[in-house]
Amino acid sequence: MFRSLASSAFLLLFVGCVRAPVSATDNATSGPPPGFQIGAVAPDFELPSLGGGSIRLSRLRGRAVVLNFWASWCGPCAEEMPALQALFATQGDRGPVVLAINQGEDAATVQAFVRAHGLTFPVGLDTDQRVGAQYRMIGLPTSTWIDANGRIADRVAGAMAPDVMQAKATRVVAVSESATAQVRTARGLTSSDSSQRVVATLGGNPLVREEDVDRRLDLLLALEQLDTGLVLDASRAADTAEIQQRRHLACRNLIDELLLVDAATNAGLEFDAAAVEAEIQRVAERAGSPEQLARDMRQHGVKVDDLRNLFQRGALAQQYSEERVLSAETVGPPGEAIRAWLELERTRRGVEVIDGACG
Repeated sequence: MFRSLASSAFLLLFVGCVRAPVSATDNATSGPPPGFQIGAVAPDFELPSLGGGSIRLSRLRGRAVVLNFWASWCGPCAEEMPALQALFATQGDRGPVVLAINQGEDAATVQAFVRAHGLTFPVGLDTDQRVGAQYRMIGLPTSTWIDANGRIADRVAGAMAPDVMQAKATRVVAVSESATAQVRTARGLTSSDSSQRVVATLGGNPLVREEDVDRRLDLLLALEQLDTGLVLDASRAADTAEIQQRRHLACRNLIDELLLVDAATNAGLEFDAAAVEAEIQRVAERAGSPEQLARDMRQHGVKVDDLRNLFQRGALAQQYSEERVLSAETVGPPGEAIRAWLELERTRRGVEVIDGACG
């Protein structure tokens, strides 16, 4: 019954979320093919690793990455490998992660090449070239540079000279640091006076304040960045419309969640604490580590405990919806039945939303 909360954090929290298309903001050396844009979120993938286990791009969020598509039969690929190995060996934690994505060859062939060239960076086996197709790979070698926020920063078709590779590595790290530094929280842009403004009342008493909405918005933006790589900055004019849409959604859903959690508590329902902790662990694994998750949360002005509270409340709201609102006699889509219950509950309990506060 306990569903994956990191992807839904209770159905109502994310209904209606949309993401505007991202336009190109830069040009790669060779120019991206149509549909493959600099500035877009890099497609996530998971591949078998030559060293065992698997490689998933999203686990590296928080670090710049260079994806190098290659094959053992490719002469220019072999010429480029010493520079990639030097980049990997000398940059350490400060530089980009080097991921070599082999195209279409078996593990034995790849292993022989890696040993012969003394390569120690991670190698992914794209035997069916699915990831190569995702990244519009049009020749070998091709390198795609990805910043720490998971966006495509540059693309190079052909082998790079060592000085060119170093310059690109320096640039993508600088872009990553700049992007991280620019993120501003919704609460950081709200004055202390306006943060106390009441946006909804229950029986004439304050139910939700502006600061509650902004806190929830910051948490949802942190989750969205972790899940998709999309970084929305509350201080950027270009992101204003997107953030305002999410603020209205967070406001409405926060009110609905409060009503459902209150009903669940009064009914004596309890969330599954072990399942919530397992979900926190799953999100931490997606971030790369518990420490990286904490850093990602802090970047948006929230804490892992805020995330835990969201999952706990989401579990209660979902449990009450499934056990008390929905039934075998429910007619129509579940979402409609839940919305109808919420409408009745808002009327019954005298919930009033300040004009314009929730869109």
